[in-house]
Amino acid sequence: MALYEYNYAVTDTPSDQPWNPNEYKLLNDGNGKGTFNKDGSQANVMYLVEYQYLDQFLEVVLGKTVVGSGGLLRRSASAPDFDSENGSLPEQHPLFDNFYAVSADVEPRGAPFNNVDNTAPLWPKCVVNVVFRPPLFNVIPDDEYDDDTEINRFTIKTTDGSSDLISIPGVFKFCASTGDFKQPLDISPAKTVQNGHVSYTWLQVPVAIRGDGYPDLGKVPNFDTIQGLLGSLNQFTLDEYAPGTLLFATWSSKLTLPQTATSNSYYWDITYNFSVRDYGESPYAGSSGIPAGEHIGWNYAWSGYTGSWDLYSTTGDPSGGTMYNYADFGPLFQV
Repeated sequence: MALYEYNYAVTDTPSDQPWNPNEYKLLNDGNGKGTFNKDGSQANVMYLVEYQYLDQFLEVVLGKTVVGSGGLLRRSASAPDFDSENGSLPEQHPLFDNFYAVSADVEPRGAPFNNVDNTAPLWPKCVVNVVFRPPLFNVIPDDEYDDDTEINRFTIKTTDGSSDLISIPGVFKFCASTGDFKQPLDISPAKTVQNGHVSYTWLQVPVAIRGDGYPDLGKVPNFDTIQGLLGSLNQFTLDEYAPGTLLFATWSSKLTLPQTATSNSYYWDITYNFSVRDYGESPYAGSSGIPAGEHIGWNYAWSGYTGSWDLYSTTGDPSGGTMYNYADFGPLFQV
């Protein structure tokens, strides 16, 4: 897939002659090996490439991401030009559809010689043993991906749930078995509710480049956007979660070291954590200040007077100030 995007092709030029950057051979010796088991399957492909173009070959095969227009990421090559304008999907295994390149071992071949500056040895060719594994996320080319955010590709999703007790406001009394005496409770009653949790880990987000040309390795490129959205509810449906049901609770990031020897190959893995409450459609959906299609969620409380969920606000009507603000979470997946 990635090699195809960059017009790589198997060459018939003898190995003792120089090759172009996009030429390679497949080796029989050591090729076709693999290990297959639960949570640990992998397969190998052995390539022979020109050593001086090794960096390019590795970035193409292992995949790279660049920032495109409008803060969206470019995961594919829009043209077969190896430059900062084009990304690259990880190479797909030729036999196993859902196996993609994750690592590579390199072994030089031929007699070494010094480069033009006499600072490092070079070799005519090298064998690249590429390891392919099934990913935990969807690998989808740019021209096949229509979503507004990257939530459905290069993003690992995890979900879980819990049962919690919530206090119920209102006046409650014991139900006397005989007579009319109804003694008030001297404790706050509670109700069991179901809560969910969902996390999205957005992978391989390019670091920002500082004004001096060096990568910013201390802060994710969308830091200000993330901080501005913390504590908000989703104004629009996100990944099939109805408006008002996702509370953006916490986030974290991890800097991943370059897989090739280039300073622009640092990436961030950014994890967004949401708490989920969804108790069905809201009768207030679409009212002034309330998103269309909202479900009963974080801006609702259980009423001991009516025995149902009800919206609460500073004024007691839908147009009043709700406890949680609504926001568009789409920018979380833009840089």
